[in-house]
This record gives sequence, structure tokens and C-alpha cells, in this order.
Amino acid sequence: MKTRTSLMLCVVAALCLANVAQAAGTWNVANGNWSVPGSWLENAVPSAAGVTIGNNGVCNLDSVVPNITTLTVRLDSTLNILPGAGLTGTGANNWLVGDTGVVGKTSRVYQTGGTIACGGDMYLGDDPWDYGEYLMSGGSLVLWDDLKCADDGGGKFVLSGTAAFTVHGYISISNKTPDGDLLTGRMEISGGTLIQDATSTNGTDNHRLTVGESDAGVLKLTGGLATINVTTYEQMATGIFDVVMNGTGISTINASETMKLAGNLVVSFAPGDKPANGLYDLIVAPSRTGTFTNVMLPPEVTLSYETGSSIVRLTVVPEPATLALLGFGGLLRRRKRR
Repeated sequence: MKTRTSLMLCVVAALCLANVAQAAGTWNVANGNWSVPGSWLENAVPSAAGVTIGNNGVCNLDSVVPNITTLTVRLDSTLNILPGAGLTGTGANNWLVGDTGVVGKTSRVYQTGGTIACGGDMYLGDDPWDYGEYLMSGGSLVLWDDLKCADDGGGKFVLSGTAAFTVHGYISISNKTPDGDLLTGRMEISGGTLIQDATSTNGTDNHRLTVGESDAGVLKLTGGLATINVTTYEQMATGIFDVVMNGTGISTINASETMKLAGNLVVSFAPGDKPANGLYDLIVAPSRTGTFTNVMLPPEVTLSYETGSSIVRLTVVPEPATLALLGFGGLLRRRKRR
């Protein structure tokens, strides 16, 4: 009898330990560190479980923590991913930034360092009226499936600095028509590395970066410091490609499969930081279908679609007024020689 009782107690203890290991993580302080058990409602650092940061608080991740499944950042809550951080989402579990359907709330993730991996999709603005932002300036982020900037809500992904971002599925900017006139999908790139290798198992539909898939979506590209390698670059009729050239030029989008063009191209110079005169390849792919429907360029810039290995090229030349002055100056010099 004693042996049977001891065995039962061992089984109960094992089940309790399993339940602790599988316990969900609910953020419970105004500002604190992920690795501190007291920061969580369950008084334990989450492990092999779903995590919710939804109390309008700030969670700081600055160390390597146990693997989780889902991650949800809600309301006006913030997750700071700092140098030294390490977090892995196991399985094909989705991560959501903004998903409560409350008007006027913005959920944010700031990543300045660390090594992060998500086993499924990442949704920015998952529910109606939500807005979710992922702002990445350092560290590495791997998505084993898709990035959706604005699903039923609005969302923005920003890549800058030295950040390294790898997507194994597709990237959709304005994946659905959001509820709310001011909600849109945006992706802004000014530095770092974006690699899309489309090795997800969800089919050939993954082979694309799509701008304006179901509603007005914006891809903003600033300067020439980023490395961008995608499979197919696809811009729909509602897509806007906002290109800001500066003294570093402009980064090239390298598409390994093809490019499909429509929608709007807007090119401008950064204030007081004009690029040098010359040729700048904006998109390069083995083939191309379509052209931009509407194009807005500075007077010094021309747009061309090169044949062969398809290239969308911007050429920066002296502005017309400068050319006129140069021509007038040459005429004066010739007259003086006479």
C-alpha cells in the first residue's frame, strides 16, 4: 500500500511539473525583465508555452530564455529585445503584434540586438482597428513562414542599422483590407539585410514580396545601405513604392525569380543630401511583367526599363537649370577665346 501511495505521489508530482513547464506566460508588471519570475502573473518564466504581453506594460528581453510557442503583444504594450537576448518560438506557431480590436492602440516590438526565431507567421495588426509595429535596428530575426504587415488592422515593419532579417515564406504589405481608413501596411528599409529564400512548405505562393496586396500598401526604401534579396518582387495596383535617394544612392532589390510591376513609384531626394549623378539600379530580376502605372520623379531623374536581365533603373543627371548654366558658361568661354 505504501509503495502504491508513493507511486501515485510521484505521478502527481510529475504531472505538476509538466503543468508548470507548459504554463502560459502573462506579463504582469509595468516595466521589467522577461527573465524575472515575478514579472509574470504565474510567478514563473514561461517555457514551452504561449506568452501574452497585454497590460500596456514594457517587457525587456536581455538574455537567453526558454523556448515558447505563441507570442502576443497587445494594446499599448512594448517588447524590447536587447543585445544578448535569445528567444525561439517552436512549431508552426504564429506571433501577433496588435490583435485586440481596440481603436487607438499600438503594440510595439523594438529589436536592437539578440537572436530571435519564430516558427510560424508574424502578423502586424492582426485584428480590426489594431496597429502593430516591429522596429528592428540590430540583431537577427528569422521567420520560418510569412510576414503580414497589416492583416485586418494596420502594421509596419522597419529594418535599419545592422539588423539581419530572414523570411522563409512570403512578405505581404497590406495583406487584407484593414478596418479603419487610416490603417495601412508599411515596410521601411534604410539599412540591414533582408533575405527571403521562400523555403516554407506552403507552396509557390510563398515566392514573393507583395506591395499593396489587398489595399494601399507602402514600401519605403531610403538610401543605399541595405542588402535586399527576395524571390519575386510584386507590386499591385494599390501599391506605393516610396524611394528616397541620398548621398549613399539607393539600395537594389534583387529578385531571384521575376518582378511584376503596377501601382505607384514616387522618387525623391533626402533634404540636403542629393545623390551623385549616375546610374542606380532599383530592381533587378531575370524577367519582368508590367510597368509602374503612375510615376513621380524629380527633374534630375529619369526612369528606364532595361531589357535582357530586367532592370528598373534610375538615372540622376544635373537639373535642367544647371545644364543651362553649364551651356551658357561654355558659350561665354568660346566667345572669350575669339
